Amino acid sequence: MARERGMEGYLRIICNHESFDSIDVMRVAVVSCVAEAAGSAGWRHLEWQPLEVEWPQIAIIHLFRGKALTPTAALLNTSVFLSQPMNLEVQFHHIFEFAFSAHEFVSQSIPIWDDPILRRVYDLVARLSRFEMSASGYETLLETIQTRNLPFAAMERPLAQFERVLREVWRELVNEYNLVRSLLASFVFLPGESDPLRVWQDSLENVFRPVARLSDDAGEPSFEELRAWSKVLAKAPPLFTEFLNSYCRAGFRPRGGQSDNRPTDP
Repeated sequence: MARERGMEGYLRIICNHESFDSIDVMRVAVVSCVAEAAGSAGWRHLEWQPLEVEWPQIAIIHLFRGKALTPTAALLNTSVFLSQPMNLEVQFHHIFEFAFSAHEFVSQSIPIWDDPILRRVYDLVARLSRFEMSASGYETLLETIQTRNLPFAAMERPLAQFERVLREVWRELVNEYNLVRSLLASFVFLPGESDPLRVWQDSLENVFRPVARLSDDAGEPSFEELRAWSKVLAKAPPLFTEFLNSYCRAGFRPRGGQSDNRPTDP
């Protein structure tokens, strides 16, 4: 893990991984290490402010074999971490990755994998994460209303806003899923290497079956269906790690093409 001054206002913490499994496993661990390092100095009152002025935010960037899968980074507020206890409980928003432009990454000497399938699959992962986060926010609000006996009439507007956002991110998820399906259909896998990827595609189809079914229908799902599917789709992330590991081992070529486009080590 290399630490260096990077984009304007960001302290970059760059982690390189040899496998996709490691990226998912280490996300929380890296944030925990940042919290521990930030609190280890035993700062006196506001003693850490010069660091906040120099680096208002921390950007955690995960690379696969020296390259970013997408130009994204988890962003942490420096002042929050320097003023928090060392045993900070890592939350979803600490590891959620925000998008940057590809030019911004390249200009900072952070190379990006130039591979259409990798980009599409990770875009799908991002849409799925946003859908799950929106559904989780709604459930949290609903639980708060029930436990505190708040009048539903007073909470009607925020509940309606959550429903609107959840429908929007669901549409984005459907569109991205269809793009991934179309892209995978345009590739032919070489003999002897196709089985793991075919199995993965079948597994993904099973998990995303509600999305696939409704993408072909004229109507939209009910809000209760969206809430139920958010729990079903929570099973999908491990499938992406499985796919990406298999994909980097497998040979493939565009349908009708001859060249082997398998990602190579940088």
